[in-house]
Amino acid sequence: MIIAAFGGGIVAMAFVTVALIRRAHRPADVPVCIDDLFEAAPDALLVVDRQGAIVMANRPAAELFGWPGATLVGQPIERLVPHGLRERHESLRQGFLTRPKRLLAGVGGNVMHGVRRDGSEFPLQITLSPLASGAVVAAVRDSTAAHEQVEQILSLNRMYSTLAETNQLIARCECEAELFDGVCQVAVRYGELRLAWIGQAERHGGRIRPLAHCSASPHFERYLQDLEVHLSAERPEGRGPVG
Repeated sequence: MIIAAFGGGIVAMAFVTVALIRRAHRPADVPVCIDDLFEAAPDALLVVDRQGAIVMANRPAAELFGWPGATLVGQPIERLVPHGLRERHESLRQGFLTRPKRLLAGVGGNVMHGVRRDGSEFPLQITLSPLASGAVVAAVRDSTAAHEQVEQILSLNRMYSTLAETNQLIARCECEAELFDGVCQVAVRYGELRLAWIGQAERHGGRIRPLAHCSASPHFERYLQDLEVHLSAERPEGRGPVG
């Protein structure tokens, strides 16, 4: 609203300001009056037409994906999908249009990723709601924090499983060699390490000699064969994995 004063009288002129881009592209069943609600929503909101073009995007969406102002409008929705998944996403989108329904994705073990304008990727949750016109409203949330919490829980579970299995080995094994082999196998199987090995320093010279090991692939077997580790920090070999 613009207020103008003329000789003590006040003339009020109200203008409805709707972006021209939105007016041109808004689906017929999305009324003008929702603009304020659309912008005020805390989640990133996108409206995508049947051809996969973004026809509406609120400020949180622009900020989340790193597109300034209204530059998201007119972009294909696949621009927000990691490059290697764009063809599959387009196929899934076409399939969704044949049987549209409200859909929640990116939760539980179904991890989805979006891509920002600068190419960086992040995990997200998305809710799809079809409109009668064939357009789709997508509500998007950055799930980085939730994803990190899940990873922390999984990491703790792996650690506890490894400790529990190791305790059983200590109680069950009858010799040192059997225990060392078992501990390495447990670390790779339950701790999901790529390589686990146990070494002992030689009495003379200070070189660390592997006693037992287990690896997730032959590549790490070769790595261990070529590895030189020493107790002395004055030598290059002493500033490696152990030193």
